[in-house]
Amino acid sequence: MDVLPTANGQDSQASCVIYARVASIQQAASSNPIDLQLDAARKYATESGWTIFREYVDAGASGMGTKGRPQFTAMIDEALTPDPPFTVILVYDHSRFYRNVGQSEITRAALRRNGVEVRCLIETKLDAAPEFIRLLSEQLFDHSSAEGRQS
Repeated sequence: MDVLPTANGQDSQASCVIYARVASIQQAASSNPIDLQLDAARKYATESGWTIFREYVDAGASGMGTKGRPQFTAMIDEALTPDPPFTVILVYDHSRFYRNVGQSEITRAALRRNGVEVRCLIETKLDAAPEFIRLLSEQLFDHSSAEGRQS
């Protein structure tokens, strides 16, 4: 497993939340992948010197959107408050956050603008996206926000 190294310049006293998800109740009951996700994230947070503010878990929820993911929605809402109590959202892999890449990038852009970063324990190359991809996602967020205001 490719484990994400501690971010350069990351405050060692940073506070994080952990998000874990499986798509079906059968998946959650069979091999306990939620516990595996939580254990790996807890270990990473501890090794990074981060305080775990809260853990959010959605069992039996698709990652295509937010429907059926009340814990995910609560986490994002809290992360977008004016002074969020955490600066990092830890997920095991990108598919736990979203399976819809476009929506994932729009959400990540909103979070970045509020000082919250999504970090994945595996698939770390996607966390280190080139700056032009980050700028493009910022533009998508701006466009999405403008459309919402016009409705």
